Amino acid sequence: MIKQVIYARAVGELVTTRLEGCHELTYHSLFDKSFNLAIDGQLIHIGYVAEQLSPFSIQLRELDFKLAKLAFNQGKITYNQGKLILDSVTIDVTYAKTKQTSLKQLINQSLSQHEISPVFHSFLEGTGIDFSSIIQKQLPDTEFIHYLIGRGTGLTPSGDDFIIGLLAVDTIETYLLQDSHVVLKKMLVDKQTTDISLAYLEAATQGYFTSTICQVLCHLSDKERLTYYLNELSELGHTSGRDTIAGIFYGLCQLKQFKEAIYGEESRTSTRR
Repeated sequence: MIKQVIYARAVGELVTTRLEGCHELTYHSLFDKSFNLAIDGQLIHIGYVAEQLSPFSIQLRELDFKLAKLAFNQGKITYNQGKLILDSVTIDVTYAKTKQTSLKQLINQSLSQHEISPVFHSFLEGTGIDFSSIIQKQLPDTEFIHYLIGRGTGLTPSGDDFIIGLLAVDTIETYLLQDSHVVLKKMLVDKQTTDISLAYLEAATQGYFTSTICQVLCHLSDKERLTYYLNELSELGHTSGRDTIAGIFYGLCQLKQFKEAIYGEESRTSTRR
């Protein structure tokens, strides 16, 4: 049989490293607008250009995606020299543009210098969990992370999406205690949530996030663009986007309090001197 060759338009930064040294993949999960392949417990997400790009995504043109989707679960999948070979389709990633999804590379300025935009308030309703009631408990960071991981329903539980929002802020400017990262990494090793959520959380612990999350944090001081990207993020999944927005908002609030506490103490110390 002659295989149809289709060319990927873009890939996330983690795709190449995940595929290097890999010879065979397995089918993982199929959805209307995307599907996932698995390699040694890690995922490669395949979707089309209109969808947001994840750090481990391969993006195709919509028509090409429909062709690739038809090959799902049909025989084995192999990878060789930049080509993913499915049953009836070969996806060539050789010429695809690698899109940056590392927040540290995209943003090199302090987030705490920005006022938190009131635009966020329009997107804080409709979350999968009532995060405000959890926040009011004022749990220590480690207990907070422990409570949220895997909490909620769906492919990416609401608690996990919220944590990703927290990590996005913390990646640029640290405010979470180191113990929180230790607890989170242990829970990921223990697989205390879904496979798909694990993939996004593991990428987030390495500083990699979806393209839309990156754009939100890149445009905190631009009301028009911030509104545009918050709206785009809010439409992700049933509540996933809004859960993530809530995490980003809470992370920005926590960062602001953290900085005020530090600078307030420094100011009091210098006054006493």
